[in-house]
Amino acid sequence: MEFTIPDYFYMDELFYKGIYEPRFESVTFTGNFSCLPVFSPDTSYKAIYDLIDSANESIYIQQLYIYKNWNDEINPFVECLINKSKQGVDVKVILNYNPSYYETNEKCNQTKLYFDEFGIQTKFIYSNWSIFSNVHNKGVIVDNQSVLISSINWNENSFLNNREAGIIIKNQDVVKYYVDVFFHDWNLDPPHTKIQDENALSTDYKNTIYIMIIFTMTFAFIIRDWRKRKWT
Repeated sequence: MEFTIPDYFYMDELFYKGIYEPRFESVTFTGNFSCLPVFSPDTSYKAIYDLIDSANESIYIQQLYIYKNWNDEINPFVECLINKSKQGVDVKVILNYNPSYYETNEKCNQTKLYFDEFGIQTKFIYSNWSIFSNVHNKGVIVDNQSVLISSINWNENSFLNNREAGIIIKNQDVVKYYVDVFFHDWNLDPPHTKIQDENALSTDYKNTIYIMIIFTMTFAFIIRDWRKRKWT
């Protein structure tokens, strides 16, 4: 076909778009690692459940979403987190919140309220004020010793039906890198200036609506008057 892909099609790794300024450089770690490959639907359910259940001190989770229920039963991973929290394990959960995903937000909020009952700290990162379009991560950090890096959402399909992939790495240096990223995101707060800007935009939007209403009404009166003059 003599089709050539132009150079600008490829993204330069040093060229960034958006408002996010990279804070975490790529790092190479050399040493001994324990690496467990994880695949759905083959091994992910047991591997990730066992990882969470092994926690003695802390569990840090960053997920696109977590629903409280699978069908009519409690999500088994939610139930496992509740049990670990009851045992005194520090559980922190970051979830995505995009105003465009109304149904997902409602279900995630149900999960948060359920977590609140058992002392699990849950934080939404809102795409309308944060530096991210979405929090799309599917990661777990346990006891600052092990980290799961994966494509696996916490729903039935991801665990039981889809082809998904991940890896559990046990190495303190690697895990510390991901812990730093987690707490960077955990400590994000709505920037005051951004909120002011959004309020200003909201006010401008309302003013635009008022102007459009006035314009439409005025135009309607003019048309009505014109039609009366045309026929009389």
